[in-house]
Amino acid sequence: MAPGRRGYSPGVRPGRAEDYRTALLVADVVATTEELGWPVFDLVGHDRGGAVAWWTPPAVPAAYAP
Repeated sequence: MAPGRRGYSPGVRPGRAEDYRTALLVADVVATTEELGWPVFDLVGHDRGGAVAWWTPPAVPAAYAP
């Protein structure tokens, strides 16, 4: 199952450009992993998702601890 991500699915398409800020996209990733109960996870992104993948570790440093 793939989650409906902000901007990709008809039910989750905000109308304002500011609703696509990186901080909000990172928060979406964090909320998804918390909902799934994943304290540690691998994250891969491409294009805009690559930027989100780069900015996610500071939001959940415990998930990337050695």
